[in-house]
Amino acid sequence: MQTLSKIVVWFLTLVLAQCLFPNTSQAHEGRPVYIEITELEQGFFHVQWRMPPVMASGDEPQIILSGKQCQFISGRQGAALSGQQHVQCTSLDPQDVSVELRYPNNNPALSSLIQVTRLSGDSFSLFNGPEISSIKLPQKLSFYQMSKQYTQGGLFHILEGYDHLLFVLCLIHIAGGLRRVLITVTGFTLAHSITLALASLDIIALRAELVEILIALSIVMLAVEMAKAATGGLKNSLIWRYPAAVASLLGLLHGLGFAGALAELGLPHTMKLGALAFFNLGVELGQVFFIAAVTSILYLQRRIWLFVSPLNSHRGAPREEILTLPLALIYGLGGLSCYWLIQRSMIFLA
Repeated sequence: MQTLSKIVVWFLTLVLAQCLFPNTSQAHEGRPVYIEITELEQGFFHVQWRMPPVMASGDEPQIILSGKQCQFISGRQGAALSGQQHVQCTSLDPQDVSVELRYPNNNPALSSLIQVTRLSGDSFSLFNGPEISSIKLPQKLSFYQMSKQYTQGGLFHILEGYDHLLFVLCLIHIAGGLRRVLITVTGFTLAHSITLALASLDIIALRAELVEILIALSIVMLAVEMAKAATGGLKNSLIWRYPAAVASLLGLLHGLGFAGALAELGLPHTMKLGALAFFNLGVELGQVFFIAAVTSILYLQRRIWLFVSPLNSHRGAPREEILTLPLALIYGLGGLSCYWLIQRSMIFLA
């Protein structure tokens, strides 16, 4: 059973490895190539772009607005980390216009995010994976396109939002049992959905840098409580007695973090509420997938341990507390969250 425990610890610490060594543990940089296209006059476009700063020199793609009757007017041509240009497209068919990303070598697995503002004032985002290098510019976003784009955006954000995932991992440990996990995570979900909506609709606002610091601090708080309890401390704090209430309170803060990601995507003027709902749906789908994977692993390990050695049913955690993390992983969570807290505080104070 020691081997089984080691396997479980190794699997769960993959989440930490994703955070500590993103360039070696995943194939791509989380931030996409960002392109902003604004139609200033009929068929006259201003294009500007910026690349993720980790992109190696010489690997930058050329950003080209192309079509049957598109002509470069001014600005920067050629690959660069950032730049802008003006392009005139005289075709009467708006579907003729495309954005092309021409990489000198292979695409290093970078996604693209294109923010489009039409002359009518309609604004929308186009999110595409690394396999797509030529993107047609629609006159406006259809309901199907909008739902797909924003669900994808929410899903990708939560799966790359390691701080949010580690916070949820802490909630799973503190809740301990399946029923309490469901109640606790439901409170967290409802709370962050509320502040996501309020912040995205400009009803409330808080500096993004401050939000990131407080999110890191929320993980530190949970990790400290987990470490104290795992080393013999009493579980008599509010976090242990009322995990759903604490998760709901801190969920209001995490919703502001989700709103920052949605702000980067932008909301289409004519479908703001729909885009907000589908982005939140994507976040929830990613969260459900993560919770299901973690709870299944922890529950299975506990059941196998009890089955192989029935005497263990009288040792360790109570039967209702079956979803617990190893002490080494708890210390890892605490150390990483402290690092985030210090790093983000230094950036905020700079």
